[in-house]
Amino acid sequence: MQINSYNSKIIIDTDISSSLSEVLSKIQANKICVITDDNTYKHCLPQLNKLIQQKHTFVLTIGQGEKNKNIETLQSIWNFFQSNQFDRNALVINLGGGLLLDIGGFAAATYNRGIKFIHIPTTLLSMVDASIGGKLGFNFNGIKNQIGLFQVPEFVLINPIFLRTLDKRQLSAGWAEMVKHSLIDSEDHARKILKQTPLKIKDSEWEELIYNSLKVKNYYVTNDPYESGLRKALNFGHTAGHAFESLSIEKNEPLLHGEAVANGLMCEIYLSAQLLEFPKEKAEELIQTIRASYKTLAIDKKETNRMLKIMRFDKKNKNNKINFTLLNKIGEPLIDQYVSEEVIKKSLEYYRHNQKQR
Repeated sequence: MQINSYNSKIIIDTDISSSLSEVLSKIQANKICVITDDNTYKHCLPQLNKLIQQKHTFVLTIGQGEKNKNIETLQSIWNFFQSNQFDRNALVINLGGGLLLDIGGFAAATYNRGIKFIHIPTTLLSMVDASIGGKLGFNFNGIKNQIGLFQVPEFVLINPIFLRTLDKRQLSAGWAEMVKHSLIDSEDHARKILKQTPLKIKDSEWEELIYNSLKVKNYYVTNDPYESGLRKALNFGHTAGHAFESLSIEKNEPLLHGEAVANGLMCEIYLSAQLLEFPKEKAEELIQTIRASYKTLAIDKKETNRMLKIMRFDKKNKNNKINFTLLNKIGEPLIDQYVSEEVIKKSLEYYRHNQKQR
């Protein structure tokens, strides 16, 4: 399966070696750097065995986890490029999850004013989210992705076989983004996704599920590549979600990005029912469904104020007003919904009183 995205091609194929060989023949790089983390080096790199045996191919392994999504990791990547004399005809292959794709892509896009890169996502989350759209960046002063840019990879190669290497938590994290895509897409899509659980999906079913999810994101990315308007629909669940993610790191109880988005969806579905036409009964049903699959982050009143402070730094904000994407109904996202801090606090209080402990 293939999707033509904005200045990029996405290929979904279980024969990743053949797909990569074909792509490399088109790019004709003089040197290649494969960036991995400890997990992808062990479990995924062997799939690229023929590539890494070539003389002009280098492998760089970086640290895992949000604590490594920083300027120090970027400097280590740039130093590696420089010490191995990479020029603008080199190619970077990012083999990993969303964090690695973000920071590896940023390093490539900024070195020598930009060298080409390919994404090979290895987690469900990165396959349906970070792999497409060209958002690259790193965390700064405790704020997620505050420094970044837009630059799409030449190709994205998705191999559903890599999902076999994931545990329940990683699969569930990726599933949260697929739930979000379905909710902003249509009742039919949402119904199909919400009745399934990722652990029960067969290998043969993943390709179509990933394709359908990517089609949703690709629609918004293609029509609004720099997020000036329409693409903001993809931020549903993310204003609150990023605050949950940042707070969880501060509390030393880090949530995976998808877990944070799931928690953000609960708050933003609540806001949709309070402020828009989203049926309250349907909202409660959805929140309960999501809560059943995702543990919540224990927060107290003081920490709700901290979350509000984090939300004030959200990149979508305007004139010091906190910006959300909310749902008028399933399949009808409304962007640029500026919500008062008083109402946001009510959503966090609702969340706080209905949470279950991690």
